[in-house]
Amino acid sequence: MKSRLALLLSLIMSLGQVRVLGQSDTWTDPATRLMWATQDNGSDVDWNQAANYCATLRLGGAQWRLPTIDELQSLYDPTQDFNGYYIKGGIRVSGVVWSSSDREFGEAWGFNFKDGQRTAVPTDFNFRTRAVCVRRF
Repeated sequence: MKSRLALLLSLIMSLGQVRVLGQSDTWTDPATRLMWATQDNGSDVDWNQAANYCATLRLGGAQWRLPTIDELQSLYDPTQDFNGYYIKGGIRVSGVVWSSSDREFGEAWGFNFKDGQRTAVPTDFNFRTRAVCVRRF
């Protein structure tokens, strides 16, 4: 058994981008029963990259997706400050978070947890835009 575990860990480490996940990697909002990844993807992404990141996220074996703009807005909480981002659940973000909600051709809604505002973002924009993934619990 130990040798299989060592082989598995060795394989995982050789793949590079895989990380060990723990219980604190998700948070379930008791009001909406949505389960959230507790951190964003950690780098600049455009809308398509953000959607792909969530679609391929393997956290707890579940299917993840980009949240709607309303789902993102439900996380805004001005009493919860983490590095200037006001967000519930201990979720860590580092930029404007993409939503799955289209605004108009070539734009999607993003949410800024610094000021609690929706913002229209061109879908090919990728400066300080992040993905936070969600799924039904």
